[in-house]
Amino acid sequence: MPSRSINTGSIHPISQVTEEVIAIFADMGFSVAEGPRIETDWYNFDALNIPGHHPARAEMDTFYMKRNVDDERPPHVLRTHTSPVQVRTMEKSGAPIRVICPGGVYRADYDQTHTPMFHQVEGLAIDKDLSMANLKWVLEQFVKIFFSVDDVELRFRASHFPFTEPSAEVDIRCSWNDGQLKIGEKDHKKTSDSNLILLERGNKLIVKAIKKSEFLFIAGKPIGEPIARGGPFVMN
Repeated sequence: MPSRSINTGSIHPISQVTEEVIAIFADMGFSVAEGPRIETDWYNFDALNIPGHHPARAEMDTFYMKRNVDDERPPHVLRTHTSPVQVRTMEKSGAPIRVICPGGVYRADYDQTHTPMFHQVEGLAIDKDLSMANLKWVLEQFVKIFFSVDDVELRFRASHFPFTEPSAEVDIRCSWNDGQLKIGEKDHKKTSDSNLILLERGNKLIVKAIKKSEFLFIAGKPIGEPIARGGPFVMN
């Protein structure tokens, strides 16, 4: 008599997309860096030029670890982004750097379009002769490979974030045909703005010169949260 069949599991969609993202950026020369999910408020906020009065530092937006009244240690939080990994990597490795920082993050935000825990990928490049053109090329190459399209149109929109300069948001061209979203294709029946979707909120996008060096510092979230936003488009 044959034995009962055993149902084998499969890789989780988030893990699958994470591995795909890592592989794409590895081909472009990026390594992977990881860091703790419980961070000091210095790594999570101060080191990223986020001022003390910023709303993200309030308990209504960030999960703070419980402290006893006599505990004099610095406040610790569940990291709200993987940006602290960038800081730790710079402290450890110096320049030049090409690294991505994938991982889970936490925010006190819960509604139909937000969850208190999600995954994102951030990127950091520090080298000589880098510019926004390099960032644009990396984004375009990533989108072409990730969404399996031959051509793609991205739009960089200037956005004001008080602790970064310059800052930009990135849209990707798309189209809706018979209720199906297609990345990289334009729907000529609609206006130019109606067939663009947000790929990246670049509120951590920083381009500035590092003092006393010849390196240009390009840091940020060059692929935003593709694990959450892009995953459903490739998980057929």
